[in-house]
Amino acid sequence: MIRDAAGLVAAGLAPEHRRAALEQVGARYAVAIPSAMQALIQDPADPIGLQFIPHPDELLLAPGEDPDPIGDDALSPVPGIVHRYADRALLKPLLICPVYCRFCFRREHVGPDGGLLTEADMRAALVRAAEAAGKNDADEVAACIEWGLSNPSSFPLPGVRA
Repeated sequence: MIRDAAGLVAAGLAPEHRRAALEQVGARYAVAIPSAMQALIQDPADPIGLQFIPHPDELLLAPGEDPDPIGDDALSPVPGIVHRYADRALLKPLLICPVYCRFCFRREHVGPDGGLLTEADMRAALVRAAEAAGKNDADEVAACIEWGLSNPSSFPLPGVRA
């Protein structure tokens, strides 16, 4: 697993002269390239390489570019939830990925520092998800919270569209 600039250079996926710039990118955005993905990269400039190998240009902000291009921040009333539409919510209980795409719209929110939601954050997120699904009765919301906390690998919630 490659997780930093030194690993990229050692694997031949980045030149030594880019190490310092790639360390800056890695300090801001997560880097992870599993060995199976690395084996698919024939050249750093091929489509797979471009998708996963960091580039110093990621730190540039172009005129008119929005750091939150899809508006998740304004629509996240609690950590772990994006509530874009009145009748649904995106529940994000896990804020890490096995590989980090360089074009990811949520890359400011995922990475080694993200990890799992705390139990309190998960409870708050489950309440929002249950309410978005139309489960406004206190007993229904409590059942969704209990179910979500005891079955974290079995999403979506009962009665909630995937």
